[in-house]
Amino acid sequence: LGILVSVGASSLVSRSLGRREMELSENVLSNAFVLAIIAGFSLALSGLFFGKHFLRLFGASENVLGEALVYLRIIALGMPFLLVNFVLNGLIRAEGAPRWAMGTMLIGTLTNIFLDWLFIARMGWGVRG
Repeated sequence: LGILVSVGASSLVSRSLGRREMELSENVLSNAFVLAIIAGFSLALSGLFFGKHFLRLFGASENVLGEALVYLRIIALGMPFLLVNFVLNGLIRAEGAPRWAMGTMLIGTLTNIFLDWLFIARMGWGVRG
């Protein structure tokens, strides 16, 4: 969903910037940002309240359901941030700064790898890490 909004908004922003229609670019950016926040919170709430049903729908067995639900709830809490990240990163690329966008994604990825190692391997948090 975040990529969908990002691709659509990036295309509109790129074209409007090319035509020097700054007001349209700003409107698209604002709308994409708000849509990402609303969609992110909707997905987060869905995951928090209906997570067990979603996991069963996708075939989770009773053996893994408990740990999968813990993981899903943690991921759901970060969903608004993830969707906003996708949208803003796409819009940074649309503005003509692909290296900046790549750098922010690289920093996020490396931070995630380090924190996974820290919380899962070193601190022994398992799925919660």
